[in-house]
Amino acid sequence: MNRVNVLCSLALVAASAAVSCGGGATKNAPIATPAAAPTPTPVATGPILVYTNETPFDERVGHVETFVHAYDVAAEREIIRATIPQGSLVPVFNRPSGEVFYVGRFKDGQEIHAVNALTGVDRLVYRPLRPMEEPFAISPDGASMAVSELESEEQTSHTYVMVVSIADGSARTLATFGSQFSDDFRGRPTPMAWRDDGRGILVAGDTSSGRPGTWATVMLDGTVRVHLTEAAFPSPNGRFLELDDTGENCVAPGPQRVRLIDLDTNTEVARVEDSGRGIINQGWSPNGDALLYGQFMPIPGTENDPCRPTYDASSGRSFLLRTSGGRPEPVADVAALRARWQPEARIELTCVNGPADAFDSCPGVDRRQLSVNGTRVGVAEDIRIVGFIDRATP
Repeated sequence: MNRVNVLCSLALVAASAAVSCGGGATKNAPIATPAAAPTPTPVATGPILVYTNETPFDERVGHVETFVHAYDVAAEREIIRATIPQGSLVPVFNRPSGEVFYVGRFKDGQEIHAVNALTGVDRLVYRPLRPMEEPFAISPDGASMAVSELESEEQTSHTYVMVVSIADGSARTLATFGSQFSDDFRGRPTPMAWRDDGRGILVAGDTSSGRPGTWATVMLDGTVRVHLTEAAFPSPNGRFLELDDTGENCVAPGPQRVRLIDLDTNTEVARVEDSGRGIINQGWSPNGDALLYGQFMPIPGTENDPCRPTYDASSGRSFLLRTSGGRPEPVADVAALRARWQPEARIELTCVNGPADAFDSCPGVDRRQLSVNGTRVGVAEDIRIVGFIDRATP
C-alpha cells in the first residue's frame, strides 16, 4: 500500500512566508491540440471495465510499457488495448470522458496525455511550463485537473498548485508554496484527491527524503487549510485521512491504532486498536464514508515478535469503520459488500501462485489473475483497475 508523508497542524492559511495564495495569479495560454483522425467507436454492450497492466517482467529489456484495456463486461470480450509509454506511477481515469490520463516523457519534456478507452485515440491535454510533481487529480465533473509544478529542483524552490482546463489546456495558479522544509507546510505539495464538492484539492507534502510531510487542502478561492503530519491514506472524496500506527519495521512495536481524521474539522472521528498489530486496510468505500479493513490473529508463539507477528490466514475477519463514528461493524460477506459498492461487475484479482502471507502480497513479481463476474479474463503483472464506463456511447 502506498503511503504518503504528512504534518499535524491546525490552521487556516491565507498567506504566510511558506504559503501565499492568489486565485488567478497565473494564466497559461491554451494548447492548440491537433485534431485526431476520427476512429469508429466499437460496438459494445457495456458496462466497460477499464484496467491497465505492464510489460511482463521477463520481457523487459530496459523498456517498460503500460497497456490500457477496455473490457465489455456483458459481452465478455476485450474491445480495445492501447499502449502508452511508461510514465505515471498510476494512470488516472476520467470517467465523464472515458479517458485514461498519464504523464509521458517526450522530447520536449513532460506532457499529460489522455487515451480514449473505447477508441485508443491519444491526445495531448497539457504541457507543463515547469517540472511537474506527480500524482495529479481530476475534478468530479471531469472538466479540470489539479497539478503541481516546481520552480526548480532545488529544495528551497517554490511549488505551484495549478488548476488546468481539460478542454483547452489553459491553467491558473491556485497557491504558491515556499521551501519544502518550511514551518507551516513541509514538503512539495502533490494533488492526491479532489473534494467531492469540487471546492478544493487535497494535497500531500513530499519531502523526497522519507520524512513526514504535510497534508493540506487548497481551496479554489486560493486559501489553504493545513491539516497534519503523518503517514496517511486519503479517502476518495478528499475529506478524510486514515492514519495507521502499525509498529511495523520495529520502529514502534506497540499496539496498532487505526484512526480516521475529518479534514473539515481536523479531528479524529473513529478509531480501532489491535495489540496483535494484525489490521490491514482493504479500501475506502467509493463515496469515502467508511473504511473496510481486515484483522488477523497472530500464530501462538509469534505474538511477541519485535517487528510483526506471523498471522494465521484463516483467522481473517473484515470490518467497516465509519466516518460517522461508532464501533467497527463486522462484515460477513466482503464480496457482497463490494458488489454493492461497485455494481457494474464483480472483480477478482488473485495472486497466480497464491498469496505469500495473510495480507495477500504476491510472492515475487505482482502477477495476478483477473476475473470478471466469475469469468477468467487473463493473467498479467501489475494490474490496476482504473474504473468503468457505463455504456459504449453517450
